[in-house]
Amino acid sequence: MRTLKKIYDRNPWKFVILAWLLYVVSFFLIDNFNRDPVIYLHSRIDDLIPFSRFAIIPYASWFPLLVIPMGKRMLKKEYEQVWNLLVPMFIAMFGSLIFYLIVPNGLHLRPAEVKGSDLCAWLVRSIQSMDTPENVCPSIHVSTTVLIDLFLQKQHKHETGMRIFLHILAVSICLSTMLLKQHSIIDVFWGLVVALVIQYCWNHSSK
Repeated sequence: MRTLKKIYDRNPWKFVILAWLLYVVSFFLIDNFNRDPVIYLHSRIDDLIPFSRFAIIPYASWFPLLVIPMGKRMLKKEYEQVWNLLVPMFIAMFGSLIFYLIVPNGLHLRPAEVKGSDLCAWLVRSIQSMDTPENVCPSIHVSTTVLIDLFLQKQHKHETGMRIFLHILAVSICLSTMLLKQHSIIDVFWGLVVALVIQYCWNHSSK
């Protein structure tokens, strides 16, 4: 980790861009690797959760959440803060990808057809066409959302309104993964566990 930190300190922008490119390429390679899941995730609770195409709104807010907090601090040259956000996130993301390779898993929860001609229905169909119902547990959507929320809670510790908003946003994103049938509650649970364990270890390692 110290070696990585030295490389990061030399050129934070280059490090962040290359890290993101590596993750995106790795994700799509693994997600489209032709292997049958050895485990299909399902819980009775999943059957009680209705499908809602409108959940795509909080679900899609995950994408700017990944970019804005980090990008804002990069532009302000708050590189130490970026490091403290970047490392836990990428440990969760790459750790999950490695787990997918070892234990391929998937879902049979998606509706056979997403009906509707509105924007939400179109977005759901677009997301489903790009993101297969495989490699789902632990949920990267959930683990990264929780880690970003924990980071931002510290950054806004004196702003009660902002902290409440961030919590609501994080919870809505996590719930949306189940309402869209992109994830089982099992994936969400383990995504949460991954985030909390990584953040706990990171906090103690940096003391």
